[in-house]
Amino acid sequence: MRRIFGKPVVWAALLIAAASVLFATGSFGLSDDWIVPFLLTLLGGWFAGNAILDGLNRVEPFRIRIMLHVGATAAIALTIWAMFLWTKPLAQTGILPDSGWGVFFALQMAGLVTVAWLALALLHTVTALVKVGSKPVERRLPEWEAAESDGAIVRFSAAPMRFGALTGVIVGTVIVASLLGAGLMLAFPAVMNVGPMVVIIAFALVIGLPLYAIISAMFRARSRRCSILFGDRRLRLEVGDDVFECGYAQLDELLWRRGSEYARIELSARGEQRSLIVGVAKQPPEVAPNLPELPRRTKRLLEAAGLEDVSSAREVRSGLTRYRRQAVPASATG
Repeated sequence: MRRIFGKPVVWAALLIAAASVLFATGSFGLSDDWIVPFLLTLLGGWFAGNAILDGLNRVEPFRIRIMLHVGATAAIALTIWAMFLWTKPLAQTGILPDSGWGVFFALQMAGLVTVAWLALALLHTVTALVKVGSKPVERRLPEWEAAESDGAIVRFSAAPMRFGALTGVIVGTVIVASLLGAGLMLAFPAVMNVGPMVVIIAFALVIGLPLYAIISAMFRARSRRCSILFGDRRLRLEVGDDVFECGYAQLDELLWRRGSEYARIELSARGEQRSLIVGVAKQPPEVAPNLPELPRRTKRLLEAAGLEDVSSAREVRSGLTRYRRQAVPASATG
C-alpha cells in the first residue's frame, strides 16, 4: 500500500478524479465553488508532471532523454490546445453532460500545469549545460578518485536537508502559486476573458518563474562543498567543516540516488542520520548536479558488512540504490 501511494501517478489520478467530481457536482459548500477543484487540478497536474519526469529520468542516453522531454511537453501542450479549441463546438452541440464537462475542464487545467512543470524542468536541465565558446557542452559527473589512505572518494556540492523537506518546499510553492493565481482571478475576474491558455501562461511567467527563482536561490544558498569516502572498513562524510565517520558494521542504511534533480545521499548509523540533496545545489560551472554510480568494490564492502541491496526494480531503473541492514554481522567490530 505504501508503495502504491508513493507513486506520483497515483496521486495525480486521485486528485484529478476528485476535482472532476467536484467540478461536476459543486457539492462542497463554498460560494466560489470552483476554487477547491481548481487547486486539486493544479496539484494533480504537478504530480502528473513528476510522474512523467520519473519515467524520463530512466532514459539513456542524455540526448534521447532531452528529445523525449521536448516531445512529451509539446504533445501534451498540443492536446490541451486542441481541447480548448473544441470547447465551444462541444458546448454548442450539447454532446457532453454536466459530469462530462467536469472531467473535461479538470483535464484541461491539470494538463496546463503538467506542461508548465515539464517546461520548468526542461529549463533546469538546459541550465545544467554550459557554453564553451559557441558550442554547448554537457557538464561532467563528479568523479571517483583514489583516496590518500585507502578506498575511493568523490567530491560534490549539496544542500544539507531531508528529502521530505525538499518535497514540502516544492508542494508548498505549488500551493502558494495556486492561491496567488486564484486570488488574482477573484480580484480581477476580467482576466479570464483572454482565455484560460493565456491566463495560465501569464501566471507561469508572473508567479511561477519568480517563485522558482526564489526557491532555487534558497537551495543554492544552503549549498556546501561535500565529499564522501568509502574506505576498506569505514566511510567518511564531510559537509563543509562537519565530519561524520562510521564503520560499515555501524551503518544501518544507505540511499544513493543519481540521475535526476532529486540526486541525493541519505545514511543512517548509530542512531544518527545525514541527508544531502545534490540535485538542487549550486555546483561548479563544469560539474553536473548529479552523483556517479557506486563503485562495485564499495557495494561488495557494504554487503560484506551485513547490508543488503533492497532496491526495487523500479528504483534501480530510476537511478536509486538502497542498502539496508537486515541482520547484525557476528564479526562486527566497528
